[in-house]
Amino acid sequence: MASTYESFNLRTTPEKFFIEPCDDGSDDVLAIDRVSTEMTLTGKRDIPASAETKPICGLMGTIRLVAGMYLIVITKKKKVGDLLGHAVWKALDFDILSYKKTILHLTDTQVGSEALDCTCDRESWIDTHFRWGSLYLTWQRPLSPTFLVSSWLLAVLSIRE
Repeated sequence: MASTYESFNLRTTPEKFFIEPCDDGSDDVLAIDRVSTEMTLTGKRDIPASAETKPICGLMGTIRLVAGMYLIVITKKKKVGDLLGHAVWKALDFDILSYKKTILHLTDTQVGSEALDCTCDRESWIDTHFRWGSLYLTWQRPLSPTFLVSSWLLAVLSIRE
């Protein structure tokens, strides 16, 4: 079974993003190539000492916009409860990081359409999207509606016994 981690460091270099677990005993690091977008599992020894470090709470995913790929990380979370003995968190804040450092690779037409995709103002667009609803997460259990309904039914049945 794969390990789950609670806290991370985002280590950034011009070539790669590194997602490094901060938990004891963890040596695995997710390396994301900013040019090829390839993701590989590597070790802490492969992170350059010059990498910029920022604490994060989790990796949300990636999104492709006109200007290219963006990495979305959770930077702040709040515990809102427990589900079957596992902590449930609400994601409160996010960072949206461009794989590319400039928009020089875009054509004039693409630069003109930047506003349509909200890439120029990507942080507020995506931030507004995430804050419009609530994003809940847990590391050990799925939070799908099907799972939540079945958990509720099990809890009701166990109370009746």
